[in-house]
Amino acid sequence: MVAVGPGNQPGESWWIVAIVTNPPDGVTIGTAVFLTNNPSPRQPSGDQWILVGYRQNSGPLEDLWSWVPWDEQRLSLGRAAQAKALSCLPQ
Repeated sequence: MVAVGPGNQPGESWWIVAIVTNPPDGVTIGTAVFLTNNPSPRQPSGDQWILVGYRQNSGPLEDLWSWVPWDEQRLSLGRAAQAKALSCLPQ
């Protein structure tokens, strides 16, 4: 989990959570990247988990940031946090 910073609402903070997925079949291992305001119980706007990236096996990361209604500055911070979170996962 990596801090991104403020969201669109006053007092709202966001994080990137990158996880390795391992479905029951154990064949298709992937990586999922979420943007969330869930880790903090003090969020005024409610909990959200937005899938912003996904990769199967060693393929390229699918970029899903178009679903996030942020300005370019916040998107840039989010993508930088995503890169850092991904670099922390086991290779």
